[in-house]
Amino acid sequence: MAVTEFNWNPALTGAQEWDVDGNWDQPGFPNGSAHVANLSVPLAASLAAASGNSEITLAGLMIGGTSAPVSTSVGEFFRFRNDDVTFNNGNALIVAGGATARASAH
Repeated sequence: MAVTEFNWNPALTGAQEWDVDGNWDQPGFPNGSAHVANLSVPLAASLAAASGNSEITLAGLMIGGTSAPVSTSVGEFFRFRNDDVTFNNGNALIVAGGATARASAH
Protein backbone atom coordinates (compact mmCIF):
# COMPACT_ATOMS: atom_id res chain seq x y z
CA MET A 1 0.00 0.00 0.00
CA ALA A 2 1.59 3.28 -1.09
CA VAL A 3 1.26 6.40 1.03
CA THR A 4 -0.62 9.36 -0.48
CA GLU A 5 0.32 12.88 0.63
CA PHE A 6 -2.40 15.50 0.81
CA ASN A 7 -1.20 19.12 0.83
CA TRP A 8 -3.29 21.82 2.48
CA ASN A 9 -4.36 24.78 0.32
CA PRO A 10 -2.11 27.59 1.71
CA ALA A 11 -4.70 30.27 0.83
CA LEU A 12 -7.01 28.86 3.52
CA THR A 13 -6.22 30.16 7.00
CA GLY A 14 -8.21 30.87 10.13
CA ALA A 15 -10.90 28.42 11.27
CA GLN A 16 -11.34 25.68 8.65
CA GLU A 17 -12.87 22.21 8.43
CA TRP A 18 -10.57 19.22 7.83
CA ASP A 19 -13.04 17.22 5.77
CA VAL A 20 -13.76 19.75 3.00
CA ASP A 21 -12.67 18.45 -0.39
CA GLY A 22 -11.43 21.81 -1.71
CA ASN A 23 -9.08 22.37 1.25
CA TRP A 24 -6.62 19.80 -0.15
CA ASP A 25 -4.68 19.40 -3.40
CA GLN A 26 -6.19 15.94 -4.02
CA PRO A 27 -9.80 14.80 -4.25
CA GLY A 28 -11.26 14.07 -0.84
CA PHE A 29 -9.34 14.65 2.36
CA PRO A 30 -6.72 12.68 4.31
CA ASN A 31 -8.35 9.99 6.40
CA GLY A 32 -6.66 6.62 6.18
CA SER A 33 -3.68 4.62 7.37
CA ALA A 34 -1.94 5.34 4.05
CA HIS A 35 -2.57 9.11 4.11
CA VAL A 36 -0.14 11.84 5.12
CA ALA A 37 -1.54 15.32 5.78
CA ASN A 38 0.86 18.15 4.99
CA LEU A 39 -0.12 21.45 6.57
CA SER A 40 3.49 22.64 6.46
CA VAL A 41 2.81 25.02 3.57
CA PRO A 42 3.33 28.79 3.07
CA LEU A 43 0.46 30.01 5.27
CA ALA A 44 -0.05 33.79 5.45
CA ALA A 45 -1.83 33.53 8.83
CA SER A 46 -2.55 30.97 11.54
CA LEU A 47 -4.65 27.90 10.79
CA ALA A 48 -7.07 25.91 12.94
CA ALA A 49 -8.29 22.85 11.05
CA ALA A 50 -11.10 21.16 12.98
CA SER A 51 -12.08 17.55 12.46
CA GLY A 52 -15.52 18.03 14.01
CA ASN A 53 -16.85 14.87 15.61
CA SER A 54 -15.17 12.57 13.08
CA GLU A 55 -12.16 10.42 13.94
CA ILE A 56 -9.36 10.99 11.43
CA THR A 57 -6.74 8.28 10.84
CA LEU A 58 -3.35 9.28 9.43
CA ALA A 59 -0.01 7.67 8.67
CA GLY A 60 1.61 11.07 9.11
CA LEU A 61 1.02 14.73 9.91
CA MET A 62 3.25 17.69 9.08
CA ILE A 63 2.38 21.08 10.58
CA GLY A 64 4.00 24.50 10.69
CA GLY A 65 3.81 27.33 8.16
CA THR A 66 6.82 27.66 5.91
CA SER A 67 6.67 31.36 5.00
CA ALA A 68 6.08 33.17 8.29
CA PRO A 69 5.72 32.35 11.98
CA VAL A 70 2.14 31.14 12.45
CA SER A 71 0.35 28.72 14.73
CA THR A 72 -1.17 25.56 13.30
CA SER A 73 -3.69 23.57 15.29
CA VAL A 74 -5.59 20.45 14.34
CA GLY A 75 -7.90 18.25 16.23
CA GLU A 76 -9.98 16.93 17.99
CA PHE A 77 -10.06 13.22 17.12
CA PHE A 78 -6.90 11.94 15.43
CA ARG A 79 -5.55 8.41 15.38
CA PHE A 80 -2.12 7.64 13.94
CA ARG A 81 -1.59 4.34 12.15
CA ASN A 82 0.77 3.54 9.30
CA ASP A 83 0.17 0.35 7.34
CA ASP A 84 2.99 0.98 4.81
CA VAL A 85 6.30 -0.44 6.09
CA THR A 86 8.16 1.38 3.30
CA PHE A 87 7.06 4.77 4.69
CA ASN A 88 8.91 5.75 7.89
CA ASN A 89 9.61 2.07 8.67
CA GLY A 90 5.92 1.48 9.32
CA ASN A 91 5.80 4.08 12.12
CA ALA A 92 3.42 7.00 12.19
CA LEU A 93 5.11 10.35 11.47
CA ILE A 94 4.42 13.67 13.18
CA VAL A 95 6.56 16.67 12.21
CA ALA A 96 6.29 20.24 13.48
CA GLY A 97 8.58 22.53 11.54
CA GLY A 98 8.76 25.40 9.10
CA ALA A 99 8.93 29.00 10.29
CA THR A 100 6.42 28.15 12.99
CA ALA A 101 6.07 30.19 16.13
CA ARG A 102 3.86 27.52 17.70
CA ALA A 103 2.46 24.27 16.35
CA SER A 104 0.02 22.11 18.26
CA ALA A 105 -2.23 19.12 17.87
CA HIS A 106 -5.03 18.80 20.39
